[in-house]
Amino acid sequence: MAWTFFDQASRAVFKKEMKIDHATWERAKGWALWKALITYNSTNQHVRENAHYTLHQLGIENV
Repeated sequence: MAWTFFDQASRAVFKKEMKIDHATWERAKGWALWKALITYNSTNQHVRENAHYTLHQLGIENV
């Protein structure tokens, strides 16, 4: 959720308020990367756009 829907500022608030530890945060990033990669070429435009957005939020510009 943090990587697939929130922008950077919202993500920071979410992480702080939820008191998420570093290891959990890194696992969440890994899950977001996995999800974005398996949906990157989806035939569903909304799903495909969200995958591209997620990769951008993760700092991955060119896939």
